[in-house]
Amino acid sequence: MRTSSEREIRNHSSCRETIAEQINQEIVKLCKNAGSKTVEQVKYHQRSGGSKRRALLCYDTARSFNHSHQTALLLACSVELLHNASLIHDDIQDQDMTRRDQAALWVKSSVAEAICVGDSLIAAAYMALGQLAIFNEKLIPLVSLRVMQTIKGQMSDIGQGQFSRSSYTDVAKEKAAPLLRLSVELPSLLANSSIIGEKLAKAAELFAIAYQFNDDISDQIHDAQHNEPNIINIVAKEQDISPNQCAIKNAESLIITEIQAMLTDATNILNSLPKIHSEPLFNYIERFQNRVLGQIK
Repeated sequence: MRTSSEREIRNHSSCRETIAEQINQEIVKLCKNAGSKTVEQVKYHQRSGGSKRRALLCYDTARSFNHSHQTALLLACSVELLHNASLIHDDIQDQDMTRRDQAALWVKSSVAEAICVGDSLIAAAYMALGQLAIFNEKLIPLVSLRVMQTIKGQMSDIGQGQFSRSSYTDVAKEKAAPLLRLSVELPSLLANSSIIGEKLAKAAELFAIAYQFNDDISDQIHDAQHNEPNIINIVAKEQDISPNQCAIKNAESLIITEIQAMLTDATNILNSLPKIHSEPLFNYIERFQNRVLGQIK
């Protein structure tokens, strides 16, 4: 059983906040060549917060491979930049007016400017990799592949009218998993630890799908009202073409069971790895698992 004292938890939380702020500052520096207006828009987007789950996972995993603080920071920035670019563009495509309780960037400025900011974040992600003191020629192709997979998932999401449970799971994997996989793949690749990297990536993929499904539970009502794809509504409709509240609850129960199974599979993969490398991802999965268990009534 992996446990921490209250003091260790507080120290860890403080350290997380420090690293998160350093990531924010580095991102601003990486975007400066796009001009002061773009930088201000980036800062505005940053103020909406966010867990920085991918970035901090990347940082911690990099440190587990003994990469320097600066190398770990640049890798984390690359992942965070790509993730936030996808959020900015996604808000435009979905016409979402808010992002984490503040006006979405395209609403605060304009669609045209938000597209430019998102593009600048993508360019900055590659710039971050270019500033690494050590390099692996496979880094850029891997990042490009994961970005394209994310785009593929987004194209399927906005271009497909009806989803089955299976097709939606495929799209969820394509949209949610690639950038989370990068968080553990980049540090592993830079350390030439492909076997460990592959296992970490598979566990991260299961975690990403489970996380998306859990988000769908929270968003079920909103997505039903706006006719947006959602695993709960899809499963409920497969049971009953006009699902009532009972069908929705049954669908939630089925998906929570599936989430737990994915998290168990991910944990089993991590348990086969050296603890020093599996610990960062394990901690995220454990906290998430506790959250899922808290939803069961």
